[in-house]
Amino acid sequence: MKKLLVAALMVLVASPAFAAIQNVKVSGSVTSYFVDRSDFDFKVAADAPSFQQNFFYTSTHVLIASDLSDNVSAQVGLANEVAWGDQNLENSTTGGGTVSNASDQQVDLELANVTLREFLYSPLTITIGRQSLTYGNDFIIGAGGGDSVGTMANVATDMSRTQNYDGIRAVLDYKPLTIDMVYVKTNSNCLSGGLGNTNAGTATCTGVGNDDQNLYGTVANYQLNDPFSTVVTGSFWARIDDSKNTDFKGAKAGTLFVPDLQVSTNPTKDLSLGLEGATQSGTYVNTAAENNGAGPNVNRNESRTDVWAMQAKANYNIPVLTKYKPALAETFSYYSGQNIKDTTNNSETKYHAWDPMFNDQDLGTRIWRALFTYSDLETSELSFQVNPLEDVTAQVVWTDLFAPAGLSTAGYASGLYQYSASLPDLNSPTLAVTKKTGLGNEVDGILTYNYTEDVTFGLNVGLFVPGDAFKSSNNAVAKEAIASVGVNF
Repeated sequence: MKKLLVAALMVLVASPAFAAIQNVKVSGSVTSYFVDRSDFDFKVAADAPSFQQNFFYTSTHVLIASDLSDNVSAQVGLANEVAWGDQNLENSTTGGGTVSNASDQQVDLELANVTLREFLYSPLTITIGRQSLTYGNDFIIGAGGGDSVGTMANVATDMSRTQNYDGIRAVLDYKPLTIDMVYVKTNSNCLSGGLGNTNAGTATCTGVGNDDQNLYGTVANYQLNDPFSTVVTGSFWARIDDSKNTDFKGAKAGTLFVPDLQVSTNPTKDLSLGLEGATQSGTYVNTAAENNGAGPNVNRNESRTDVWAMQAKANYNIPVLTKYKPALAETFSYYSGQNIKDTTNNSETKYHAWDPMFNDQDLGTRIWRALFTYSDLETSELSFQVNPLEDVTAQVVWTDLFAPAGLSTAGYASGLYQYSASLPDLNSPTLAVTKKTGLGNEVDGILTYNYTEDVTFGLNVGLFVPGDAFKSSNNAVAKEAIASVGVNF
């Protein structure tokens, strides 16, 4: 009898903790890739051998989501991305690594947040913690806000599928109007005070506290009550970077202010259109020896018309042979660029480069995205898609790229990432260029096969032909092939 009473008491004590959990859902994905890349340096003469890269890697994501009582839910997401055969090598800045310390077997805390719905009053929902943020077409803020995990950080950063934003999001839902307010801590840098006062274990932070980078944003989304399902979205983002305050005498916080406007509509059932535009202003902190005497603080956009970007999209479901679902899509993008310098003392007095912030549009599926930055760039992407079989999707994409302001004839430093230490270091190969603006053309063929509802096979083959902006000494065709098999559960 005594044992029965003790057991009953334990059940009564434990019941409130279990009753609060309505349900727990575990989901995720495991995707393995084979990547083969060559001549991403266009066979620049200074590199011997030229860029060659082939590797396998696996991307693993697990999400645990729980609905609790009183409009409360929580998420915990784990992620790991690792190149095969490189699991036990140090995650070093030179790529590959030589020290066996198992650091690349780490599991990243990709998501960790709690959501409170109808918080204080019914239209308000708050999410606190590490979360995914995506707005519109990911033109300014996209899901890939974090860094690569594991060895992918030093193998091919553009292939990463992680998403990390540490912050608070408040959503006011006044249908058809929705207002988002976002605060994100993008970089804490030195955490002053208390024990362990260091910056990632590499430098002592002696009394430094005001050196963080913070992101603030407000997004208003309004769905018009019209036959075309028109949606208008306006946003304003502010990134305040105090990380240079202690590095340079007279340096102020680096600021970036980004107003953005997006409109999407569907004139017919087969046609969808979208247009998005944004400008940038603020203060850029130049780290080059206090800007050669000109002072570290540089105006980003003096006339407020020099730094801007836009993207126009059109998707058309062709109303013929509908059994095969043929579709055409066009995306035109423009990003301003080119710094204006004071030629007298070679110091930057204005800064007109576009800052891509957290743009996350199809990273890892285009060669040019690994080569060029989103500044002084104009792209036109035309694609045709069809379903030749019920479970097979085939797509051909042609991209034409330009540098509207023209490349500096002193040379162009490509944005190549690090990779295996057994290959030459091509982190920033300098390419010989002309004054012409044609960067090149890329053609991609993409094939997707839905083997089951859960398993998908993929193949992406791409060729990038350098344009007349590159001299004959480095204008070899860049090539890429990516095969994948993934399961969602």
